[in-house]
Amino acid sequence: MIDEQNRFITDSSHELNTPLTSLKTSIEVNLRDKNFNKERAEEVLQSNLEDVNNLQFLSAELIKLHNIKIKIIIFNLRNFIFQMFSRGC
Repeated sequence: MIDEQNRFITDSSHELNTPLTSLKTSIEVNLRDKNFNKERAEEVLQSNLEDVNNLQFLSAELIKLHNIKIKIIIFNLRNFIFQMFSRGC
């Protein structure tokens, strides 16, 4: 269980870091571009918006997974308590 959690955390971190790195690189490169114009700015902003949308999606999915995990833990705890009381412990 701990190995699965660690793998999940590592994978999630990587999935979130990829669009963040893309955003940062895009911004840095375009800030240095002496020929940066309105047309190029629109392209960059569109690309950045896609990255932000991906981040929002990943974040929402992580929250859903966390909520499912909490529900499973509560369910298992309730079952454990029920079994303990059923046995007379």
